[in-house]
Amino acid sequence: AKRNIIRVPKSEDIVALNSAFKSVENQYQRVKDIGCQVVTNAGFFNTVSTMCYGHLVSQGKIIQTSPKHNVNFGIRNGSFVVGYLQEAEVRNMTNPFDELTSGALWLVRNGVEYVDRSYKEEDMSIQETGKQFITVQSARTAIGHDAEGNLMILPVESETWVYGVALY
Repeated sequence: AKRNIIRVPKSEDIVALNSAFKSVENQYQRVKDIGCQVVTNAGFFNTVSTMCYGHLVSQGKIIQTSPKHNVNFGIRNGSFVVGYLQEAEVRNMTNPFDELTSGALWLVRNGVEYVDRSYKEEDMSIQETGKQFITVQSARTAIGHDAEGNLMILPVESETWVYGVALY
């Protein structure tokens, strides 16, 4: 089945977007200028250096790979890819990713809650809230697809430790 693919920023636009996000007015204009239909935060980053953690591919260009074991969400050949990926698979240019980002914790796998299992399997050093990551009220962005293959994005704004959502 044909899917509607949402255009994401080119790698050179990512730097411009990061600086544009310092003001709301710049955010809307920059997103409009590069032709994005939807922009959301995804993946984890170091809050001091602002460097991204995990695998990152934008419009077919590998921005970075990572040895860390975390869940990924991507698009390859018009299909969604969700799962744990080795660096070699991300770098495989015979079957390249169009888009790819890493996250922390696979929430639902094959229609079943997977939070506890993924917490035991994944490298949780990419987040900064410690062992409370699952239960802390915080901003979250969940990216995935439903059984029919429709893209689903759930962003939740908050103030960590004050209000937001936990993963249960």
